[in-house]
Amino acid sequence: MFPPNNVSDTYFGTVVDDPYRALENVKDPQVLAWMKAQAAHAERTLTGLAGYPRLLAQVGRMYIHTVLAYSRPAWKPRPRSPR
Repeated sequence: MFPPNNVSDTYFGTVVDDPYRALENVKDPQVLAWMKAQAAHAERTLTGLAGYPRLLAQVGRMYIHTVLAYSRPAWKPRPRSPR
């Protein structure tokens, strides 16, 4: 777990605590090491699942569908009629 280091801001009179603001600094070697450790843990956990290959294939299909759905216009302009 990343060591929390609380930073407080006040917005319109309300104090908001942010103990994980340090994670926003992705150039910090400590943050990079934490992120890499989290990614390695997630990969070990996911690849250990019995249905992981099927899950990965499904996520891939959903990703491709999303990319295709948002990379083209949802409507086609109508041709202009001659005046």
